[in-house]
Parts: sequence; C-alpha cells; structure tokens
Amino acid sequence: MHRKTWALSVAAAAGLIAHPASGQLTGLTSFTLLEDPPNANLTAAFGSGGEAVLTANGAVPDGVDIGLASVDGPTVSGSTSGFFFAPDTDFSIAIDYAVAFDGSVGAGGIGFGIGVDADGADSAGIGLAFNNGGVLGTASAGRVGDEDTPVGPITILTGPASGRFFVGYDADAGAATVGLSATPGAGVPDGSLPAAPPITEIADAFEGQPLLVSFFLRSEQLTVPLTSTVLPPLSAGTVTATFSNLEVLAGTPIAVPEPAAGLVLLAFGGVALGRRLRTH
Repeated sequence: MHRKTWALSVAAAAGLIAHPASGQLTGLTSFTLLEDPPNANLTAAFGSGGEAVLTANGAVPDGVDIGLASVDGPTVSGSTSGFFFAPDTDFSIAIDYAVAFDGSVGAGGIGFGIGVDADGADSAGIGLAFNNGGVLGTASAGRVGDEDTPVGPITILTGPASGRFFVGYDADAGAATVGLSATPGAGVPDGSLPAAPPITEIADAFEGQPLLVSFFLRSEQLTVPLTSTVLPPLSAGTVTATFSNLEVLAGTPIAVPEPAAGLVLLAFGGVALGRRLRTH
C-alpha cells in the first residue's frame, strides 16, 4: 500500500523466498514504525489493549505520514523479523479503524493495504479521506512502479468515522480487492455499499514477490474531483486514528526468517532499516 497514492485515492472519494513456518500476524505491537519523513507533530503509540494509535497534532506538511508495517525492513527479503503473505496463495485480511477529530483543520487520510515494499511503490489498499474534522469518503487505490493506477471509489462524499477495512488478494488473477464495513469486527464488507472493482494492474508488479501489510495516517492536500477546489493539508487541531483487531480471514501469514549477519550486511550495504515504534 503506497502512502503517497492516497493523494489520488482519497481525492477520488472527496526475488523468491522459501516458506518458513507459518505464524500469527494479528499482534500490532510487533509491527514496525514507518515515518515518511519523521515529523514532530506525528506520533505513534500502543494502547493498553494492543491497539495502534496514530496522532497528528497541529500543522503537518503536505504528503507527510506515519504508519506501521508487518516487517522491519524495506522489503520482506530485506527484513529480519515480521510476517508476510506468499504471492502464490489467496488471502484476506481486515482491521478495525476509528478516526477522531479535536479542532482539526485541514485534509488528510488513513489507509490499510498490502505491498511489495515499505515505501509502497507496488501496492494496493483502501483509504479514507477527511477534511476539517469530517470524513469525506473512502476509496480503493493501487500503485505500480511508483505510479498510481485508476481508482475505484467505494463511497462518495460520505463514510463512517469508525468501522472495518478489508483487503484481499487473488493469486491466480494477481489482483487485490478491498471492502468496507461500518461495523467494527464485521466478518464481511457491508453489502449495501457499492463494491470497488478489483485492482488488477498490480499483477505484474507483484510477480514472485512476498507481500507485507501496513496502515497509516497522512496529511494531504486534496483536490475535489471535477472541481477546482483545493483542500489544504492539516494546519491545526488533532486527528487521532486508532487501528485494532487485525484479523486474517483467509490464508496463512508466514514468519520472516532471521538471516545470517553476513547476509544482512550484504543485502543492505549500510542502508538504515525501518525504525521501531516510539511510545509517547
């Protein structure tokens, strides 16, 4: 899931790895902090129940975000811990979300998805846009080779401030699907909401590469579709996005193996890995 891609998606709403033993993906406290780039007004913490709380407090520049990923490196093959999904198997995941506003001024979004790399150059997922303390809507989006694919809106100019995001992957088609429910903990997306079309253009980008999971909070300047209206990024107040109850509905997450120290040095060449979550 590319965090940059929500500049498009929320506006529309407003190498081979051997398979080690399978594991559990659902504990958010094992996820790794993502900052793009670090910003003093964006923080992350874990609640007493293990929920992840992402907060924007005050002004945050356009295109800056904070999030968490299921592996600790830039890609699965460049990680030493975490969980991923094999690209040759079907799977489906869901997570509860809630976004709250306290005097919030400006636009942004939250999102949940899958991808080949932590920076989201090849990714797919679902996002929710907000502006001035209100939810604008939700949309699906994909990204291939660091370029946005066509967006399929789920809801237009409306959307629940709390609910459940769904993301699925069809290995045969090489396509992702997304869904939304207004009910936290729901087992399936709401049938009353229009279904987003499959994100099919990710097939080539995902070929043979394992898939990580991530979610985020982002400040974003948005342009309202079919108009010239520009919504500026966050400038004041507080936005709090809480993610919890991550669930694997189908498929089996795989634990990242611990590579030998020499292989780590060879693979990274001194490149810094993702930073662990700071608590505040």
